Amino acid sequence: MLALPAMATSVYTYTGNDFSDVTGPYTTSDSITGSLTISSPLAANLMFSENNVTPIAYSFTDGVQTFTNNSALTDVIFGFATDSEGNITGWLVSLSDGDDTNRIQTSGYVVLSLVDYAINNSAEGQVVNEPGKWTIAPEPGSLLVVGAGLLAAGVRRRWAGR
Repeated sequence: MLALPAMATSVYTYTGNDFSDVTGPYTTSDSITGSLTISSPLAANLMFSENNVTPIAYSFTDGVQTFTNNSALTDVIFGFATDSEGNITGWLVSLSDGDDTNRIQTSGYVVLSLVDYAINNSAEGQVVNEPGKWTIAPEPGSLLVVGAGLLAAGVRRRWAGR
């Protein structure tokens, strides 16, 4: 059987609640959603600090604008806190052009306000005290190993039946 390369990346996905306060092109159906890919799962009992996580890739949208790791941003912050099992308990994700003309920000931490906030050329959308949820996708490497194992079992069964 062929050896599969180790893939240790972890993908975290954020799903925010619909904005409750809006102006401009934002509606109460818009919200902040996004994902970030990091080289390994977040550590257990991670203490919050700004930029304690460096994503390999990210993409966040507020329903009006989308920022990715390929966007021309000058202010990028990824800070997280976790519990004893590595689950996210606090965060600050802030992506901005630096002039605060365009920003997507989500924070869910006792020290910081619990707010999803977006600004696009003076128009705003936000929801306060209703933080969204973070989920982690299964590691791609583990899915490949499971898939390869199932494939090998099927081949073995087929050959045994001959």
